Amino acid sequence: MPEVSEETRFKEAHLWHVRLSSDHATDQDWIAFAAWLEEDDGNSDVYHRVADLADFVADHRDACNDEWRTGEETVSNVAGVANLRPSNARPRSGRKYLAGFVAVAATFLFVMAGIPYFFSEPPSAQEYSAGYASPRLVTLQDGSKIHLNVNSKIEVFFDDKERRINLSYGEVLFDVVKDPGRPFSVEAGDSRIQVLGTAFNVLRHNGEMIVTVSHGVVDVSANVSEPSTRPFTRQRLTAGEQLRHREGSLQADVLNIDINAALAWREGRLVYDEATLQEVADDLNRYFPTPIKLDERVLAYSFSGTLKTDDLNTILLLLEDSVPVKVTRTGARIVISPQ
Repeated sequence: MPEVSEETRFKEAHLWHVRLSSDHATDQDWIAFAAWLEEDDGNSDVYHRVADLADFVADHRDACNDEWRTGEETVSNVAGVANLRPSNARPRSGRKYLAGFVAVAATFLFVMAGIPYFFSEPPSAQEYSAGYASPRLVTLQDGSKIHLNVNSKIEVFFDDKERRINLSYGEVLFDVVKDPGRPFSVEAGDSRIQVLGTAFNVLRHNGEMIVTVSHGVVDVSANVSEPSTRPFTRQRLTAGEQLRHREGSLQADVLNIDINAALAWREGRLVYDEATLQEVADDLNRYFPTPIKLDERVLAYSFSGTLKTDDLNTILLLLEDSVPVKVTRTGARIVISPQ
């Protein structure tokens, strides 16, 4: 590709900032913006500098207004002593004070943006978890909301350039606030989910990673920061799509699913449609501390229905009524075998 000049890059970054700051920005706009960021490594850096300048000016708007008023007062005060200045001298207007202030601010920011971040400390991690008792809602500093399902743990890393989450284990629903200056990513084992602003669910359990998109767009690719990662084809998911990936494999399957059923866990329900008993048991082992084991003869048995996650005994009775199995408690575990 031909070399892009710095001036052209800044103009493009400015146009993207104006476009995405509008209330009318669409999902297609965000998709196109993500593609622009990926075109060249320099695009992201320039966009950050433009966004920083816009934030700086917005934060110092009051100071600009004070400077403008000072300029107007200066014009009034010197009106009576105009004979002391050369005949071709003109008082500085408030608008020129404002323009000068912004120009100085811009120069300062662009110079500082060119200094490497060698002296900044790495962002410290904040850890959040939920036990077996109940799910947990966490609101991050940017306004994004994270719903942790039971038996889940995450680490949150925030700085000026990125928002990054590490999902250690469990299931989490993310409702991400759009911020083009700070992309939002989730690392789950050998996978990395990249978003700009959307709602999506990630489940990591027993070596499997499942991403479900409620609305918006996400990109799922290999997590290059994980040394043992085996690359798989990058996938772009939209609302109503789900990606399933076995950690360590090269495959990632994309399905169309029922969003309401997939996210029913937030209402304390697990919804199944011809699921194997193994899938059901895997879910129940996330919700309850007593381990559930399956006799190999029932592994392929299927179950359809809804289970409420508030009481394990009720769930086991329902399984016995719906599937030809019997439930036996032996010591500190539960065994499900054929009737």
